[in-house]
Amino acid sequence: MKPHEILHALTHASFDDDDPPRKALAAASRQRRRMTPIFLEEIETYLDASPKTQREQPTPIPFIMLLFAEWRETDAYRPLARLLRCSQFSSRFELEDALDVLADPVMRSTFDGDPVPLYELALDPDASMHTRAVVMTDTICALTIAGRIDKESAADFLITHSSNSARPRRASGTDGRTSLPISSSAYCGHWSSGPSKPTASTTHCSTITIWQRSMK
Repeated sequence: MKPHEILHALTHASFDDDDPPRKALAAASRQRRRMTPIFLEEIETYLDASPKTQREQPTPIPFIMLLFAEWRETDAYRPLARLLRCSQFSSRFELEDALDVLADPVMRSTFDGDPVPLYELALDPDASMHTRAVVMTDTICALTIAGRIDKESAADFLITHSSNSARPRRASGTDGRTSLPISSSAYCGHWSSGPSKPTASTTHCSTITIWQRSMK
């Protein structure tokens, strides 16, 4: 398949169907080097579009996310973090449930070593509350346990921006950030208990596996 044919197939495939566009996904993987910049441009084009276009126009981006996770494409990490902060994207009806499952494996698989985009995602009120909580409780913690995020950096962030409240609340500062309904003691206990270090199999899933998990 040619790049435009792959994009067309991924754009018009239903993300909430039981069967993904396997032929297009396989073709994209065979042309990974060629497709990566094309896919990154698709994300940037989407982020630059109007809210109405972001909400309503068909897009290949859900499947692009899966491919970048499978490829462990670190160049996609920052654009994907920005994408998950886009309220129009996270509220698309076909993605709401899937993103609850996809956010963690996608961000873990593409992580480029800099936790700041994850911190910004976890604090952004435009991102879905569940995605923010998953990034804080699962992604940041798992990457820290694996030694990919500095423990002091993660601990400072989690302790500063966690709360015990049942609902998100405004932080007392003037920057407008919102604290998350998670206790920092949960993280400290999680680290001190010495959980096993994540392996490649636990931090990375194939495209089809992630998609199937998101549909359950």
